[in-house]
Amino acid sequence: MAFLILISSLFISVITFAEIRPIEDFNLSYYRMAFLDAYYYEALPIEDPISYPATNKEILKIYNHRFQMLGYIREIATDVGCDSFCKPLDFTLAMDPKATFLKLLVYEPLTKLGHVEFSQADYLKLHEILTTPPTSYQTILKPDDMVDALTGATKLELANDVVATAAYTSFRIHLYKQQTLTFIAQNFLKEFL
Repeated sequence: MAFLILISSLFISVITFAEIRPIEDFNLSYYRMAFLDAYYYEALPIEDPISYPATNKEILKIYNHRFQMLGYIREIATDVGCDSFCKPLDFTLAMDPKATFLKLLVYEPLTKLGHVEFSQADYLKLHEILTTPPTSYQTILKPDDMVDALTGATKLELANDVVATAAYTSFRIHLYKQQTLTFIAQNFLKEFL
């Protein structure tokens, strides 16, 4: 009986390792900006209730060369949620194994009003927002709730809760971070208890 259990455990391990693949060269240095020892990944499905149509339906578990899990990566390609001529968002979220946000990665610079690229100070402010979400975000139902309906300017009471002239971007990235962390907590945290 013990022999059968051992054989079935090995079979399940082989199936699991069959899904873990080496990170492609073009992503390796990018992912290593968050996980220095990144070597393998495992792609898993995740819902995307934020973008329409849903396009960001994959989360990656990242492993080192000894198959030790380092954390999670989620690549996002979306819009900011405005009905104007806003530039699309492309960014990557990195989280540790216990569902803590680590880092935001970008291939191309994020932009704000007028397609002006984020400054270093803007990225620091965004990191602050993502590590310590403003309480005001709990009452925002949609990005339009953040701006004045007539002028399009960020509401004064939210000015300190966003990257200046990038309210929609700040909020959209926050939404994806929250949804990703919730997914990890609900589906994977039991592995670390």
